[in-house]
Amino acid sequence: MPGPFRGNRLRKVSLNRTSVGDRGVRRVVEALCQLQLLALSHLPSLTHVNLSCLRMLRCIPACFLQDCPQLRRVCLANLQFLRTLGARLLSSCTSLQTVDLSGLSAMSQAGHSFLYGCTSLQTVDLSGLSALSQVGDNFFSDCRSLQTVDLSGLSALTQ
Repeated sequence: MPGPFRGNRLRKVSLNRTSVGDRGVRRVVEALCQLQLLALSHLPSLTHVNLSCLRMLRCIPACFLQDCPQLRRVCLANLQFLRTLGARLLSSCTSLQTVDLSGLSAMSQAGHSFLYGCTSLQTVDLSGLSALSQVGDNFFSDCRSLQTVDLSGLSALTQ
């Protein structure tokens, strides 16, 4: 079944401040598996995001999935080329409960205010981030409901 964006060479897409929801993001991601940069923030109706099929994604920009008040689950697992998480990743997502960033073996730095103000966050999987050496200020700040964080395999973290 042909869908939007099929057969093109797009490498960068921004859906910031749109009314796109779960289905729209899923359709874009499925159609554009070769994306290298995807910008998503201020999406009021988004509840779940799974970007693990974006194998070529290299960078997650600042403010990625920031201020998405209905967002509950995020999976960015096994993105083998991802090297950088921008500042304020997933910040102020007050309904967020579960985040899976496992297997990001090339990621070396996470920007400041990562998961800042995610007051409903309960579970985070950061296992296998073997290259992560730098984490910005306010990492997990104001995550009052946090119960489980898997940090297994974090061997390069220095600051």
